[in-house]
Amino acid sequence: MPGKNLNAGTGASGKKRLFIHAGTYKTGTSHFQHVMFENREKMLEEGFYYPVTGLGLNTPHNKYAHRLAAINLAQHGKNAFPKIVENLVKDERLHTAYMSYEGFAHPNNIEHIAKIMDCFEPVELHTILVFRPHFDFQISLYREICQHVKYSENIETYLQSSNGWGRTFHYADSIKMWENLIGPDNLHVMSYSTIKKDLFHALLTPTGYQPDLKEPAETTSNPTISAPACAVARRLNKFNLKTHLRHRVGRALVRLDAKNPHFHEYGEITREAALEIEQNFQEDRERLATYGLDPNDFVIGENWRWGKKQLNQKIVDEAFVKFICLLKNEKRNVILNAITA
Repeated sequence: MPGKNLNAGTGASGKKRLFIHAGTYKTGTSHFQHVMFENREKMLEEGFYYPVTGLGLNTPHNKYAHRLAAINLAQHGKNAFPKIVENLVKDERLHTAYMSYEGFAHPNNIEHIAKIMDCFEPVELHTILVFRPHFDFQISLYREICQHVKYSENIETYLQSSNGWGRTFHYADSIKMWENLIGPDNLHVMSYSTIKKDLFHALLTPTGYQPDLKEPAETTSNPTISAPACAVARRLNKFNLKTHLRHRVGRALVRLDAKNPHFHEYGEITREAALEIEQNFQEDRERLATYGLDPNDFVIGENWRWGKKQLNQKIVDEAFVKFICLLKNEKRNVILNAITA
């Protein structure tokens, strides 16, 4: 059954349209990208272009072409957008192109986009941003970062930071930057709390195209480790593991949590402290309200799910011992040797 295309052809400017789904992080992007990638050939037959510019990167979350193109751009590498724009404009069968990469919600990467805006002149550029409650997002992203990269700051320092990852906490900044680049009419801002039950249709609604997507047999996910496991990850930072070993450690920590569900009873910060930090983002909620979104969608309120017990040294020590035992039992000697050398 062909997908519905309500706005085939051109946008308000008379040009074909390129949509950048910029995430943000922790809003179902991995799953969405996987489904889009698996359905790209079917959508292409219907004039909807999901670019494939070459595969690379080893981890499941990063192995798709849109990630490669975006990461290269963020690292001052090859800009894949001119080729994407050229393919869209020249192919008469195509009416819309769509790229999905959550990194384009990060102010650092939006600054890179601003430097190459000339390449988008032949098309009408749109951006889709999705946000979730600040603290919910912060904790989830922090624990994922601890799984995969060298990161040693404590949770309080991380939450209050204004540079690097901390810039992603200020939604108004990302919104303003994109508004300045493409104008408010071409910026589509959504609440993850509202769209998560129908993510695919919601993220494609601004395009006017509603394909009949098939779900892949297996889809990607980004599990978030518990607070004790996260503390173990920070402890392991002193061993200065190489990147491939960090990913192995991350997967082992997920298994640790699976075998010790009581770890999820512990949090590194209390709900009361979280609510105080949350007050810092009133400007963001006011900005989101201008897009017709309910500010209550962006506060944790009573929906606190990050542990009823306070994390302490005893539970961290227990988690570390259990982690070492897990590695021994599973004969994960490469990791074990690396962190005990």
